[in-house]
Amino acid sequence: MYETTSRVGFLSIVNAFQALIIYYLHGTIVASLLCLVIDYTSTCKFEVNHIWRRPKVLVSFLYLFSRYTGLITMIAHFVLVHKLLAHAPVPLKICRNWFLVFLASCAIQVLVLDSILFLRAYALYKKNPKVFLLTIPIILQFVIAAILITLKFSNENVFNHQCDLQTVPFDVVYLAISVVLAHGALWLVTFVQRKVAGGEAAVVKLVVHEGAWIFVLLLAIVAGIFPYSYASRVGNPTIIFGLPTTMISIASCRIIMNMRRLKVEPRGSNAEDLELKLPP
Repeated sequence: MYETTSRVGFLSIVNAFQALIIYYLHGTIVASLLCLVIDYTSTCKFEVNHIWRRPKVLVSFLYLFSRYTGLITMIAHFVLVHKLLAHAPVPLKICRNWFLVFLASCAIQVLVLDSILFLRAYALYKKNPKVFLLTIPIILQFVIAAILITLKFSNENVFNHQCDLQTVPFDVVYLAISVVLAHGALWLVTFVQRKVAGGEAAVVKLVVHEGAWIFVLLLAIVAGIFPYSYASRVGNPTIIFGLPTTMISIASCRIIMNMRRLKVEPRGSNAEDLELKLPP
């Protein structure tokens, strides 16, 4: 009788804890998805006029890819959490596949953002081939991510039945460092050019200022996710990928919109014949 009562009490605690996790995840996912939806609705008119109704070029596809990959990923994640985690335990194979798809989506968001930042730096340096050295730290972060996936995350046994990583490998620190170095380099090369055209050209100010806040955003993501994951000793996909996917998707779309809205300034004596032609 005592054993039965104890078991019922233990199961009640487990069920309550599981319900608390679902509630917390629900709030985080809803907040992320809501941010994406609000940003989408507030920029829908711009998107129609400046993306859909204009000839499609590279930046147009980067915008669409970032916008809709982020939306589709977070909607799918919302559905999966409520369909699967609400009825845990989840099969480990599904957890692994879910984690890898979510990781791939987040990596794509970072790749799109880095492509936009690289194109702006390339234009700011008037298509100087030396700017292609930036591709080294950019590619390095994805190489490290691929190695980590192969060595650490390909085995389904590293997950629990709530689809969290049971432990966060120390090797993830190398990925964090590579992300900071890559985006630090992207920010630095634009900051160095802040005095081009006397520092008065609106396009130069825009590129330099946006480069700074994008770097701060990435630092905040790294500083928030990695310490939290190590402190909690579990890797939750919603925290690791959900919030970054949302923020990076919005950031990529916003910097493209700001460039499209920027009016071309007539060349003056202070412009020093600056010709900053980003992809239209």
